[in-house]
Amino acid sequence: MKMNNKIKSINKLSLVISILISIIAWFYVVYNINPTMSRTYRDIPVTILGEDVLMENNLAVASLDNEYIDIKLRAKRNILDKIENNSIAVSVDVSEAGKGDNKIAISIIPPSGTVLSKQSAKSVTVKVDSLKKRNLKIKTSMSGKLPSDEELDLTDIEEKTVEVKGAKSLVDTASYAEATVDVSKVDKSEKTISAKLVVKNASNKALKYVRCSPSKLKIKVVKSNNKKVKLNAIVNNPDSDLVERTYSAPDDIYIKGDKKSLQNIASIDTKTIDISNINKTTDIEMEYNLPNGIAISNKSKKMMLHVECTPLKTKTFNIDSESVRLKNIRDGLSTSTSGSVEVTIYGNNEELNRIQDSDIILSIDLSSFNAGTYSLTPEITSAGSARRSVVTGEISIKLY
Repeated sequence: MKMNNKIKSINKLSLVISILISIIAWFYVVYNINPTMSRTYRDIPVTILGEDVLMENNLAVASLDNEYIDIKLRAKRNILDKIENNSIAVSVDVSEAGKGDNKIAISIIPPSGTVLSKQSAKSVTVKVDSLKKRNLKIKTSMSGKLPSDEELDLTDIEEKTVEVKGAKSLVDTASYAEATVDVSKVDKSEKTISAKLVVKNASNKALKYVRCSPSKLKIKVVKSNNKKVKLNAIVNNPDSDLVERTYSAPDDIYIKGDKKSLQNIASIDTKTIDISNINKTTDIEMEYNLPNGIAISNKSKKMMLHVECTPLKTKTFNIDSESVRLKNIRDGLSTSTSGSVEVTIYGNNEELNRIQDSDIILSIDLSSFNAGTYSLTPEITSAGSARRSVVTGEISIKLY
């Protein structure tokens, strides 16, 4: 009997010890393995609610003095570990705001299982301005990187302009709306993607409180290969009697198409570019003779032929009357001459240096003149390799 009582006492003691161990283990797990603790989450964006109501009253948000706040949450560690900034709802309701500065309380909805213990701001000052609408041009950009031998082609854009609306002080500074194409969403088959529109000012800074309507743009886009090849500029450049023309074009050009079509192309010719009537320095956009399925790469869009025009040099000769050839003198008439004329010739330095006095040949046709004294300007029969020549003055001819 005594033995049984002893056994029972031992069993009770073991039970008590087991319970104590369990309690200690529970406290250890709760307060060491998964304790209740506090954690600060920084730069939580303040979301604006009630903007549509504000716009119905012809008002719009211009700015917030605090666009981000920090908050401290208290919860079990395993709960805090799962919380991301975007799961914390921080907002202000502007539906009842008026024009000017409005101090509005911040609303915070902490994630389930947490308690809000601290926040860096309890309110924000919301500046409200008159609502303004206007149309802006749309620009496209690219996010992400492509291999150097690939590029994007925007084959069709739904709209060229978009209506924007927002605070007058912001809309007045708006320059364009940008639609950004994510290259990771594009492949070698044409597809239509929806790109978010963001309004930006002239400094390319996003105006976050200005809306686009619609907010997204549909763009047809495809990925293609590109290749650098030799460029042959075909130019018609005859000698001019007014200017010396020289021209230059890039040595290479990028073309695009499918990889197989590009494989055997080593060079591209321009269409013939006629610069014969160009007398001032200028740039001319080139056109090309391209094989089927090949186009000019975005890298080489609007490549120019540069035409440099320099006025021709001049050289002047004084030719006396005795050097002028008199032609077709009527029978029975004799002649005497006096005076001189000036001959100005045009060309580049090399051409002018080759021309001497003996190369200048002047003549006068006297077939229609009877006896008398005349003042006549000779004609130029030859001026060597000059591009242009001009005679100034007259000589006196006496027919008797």
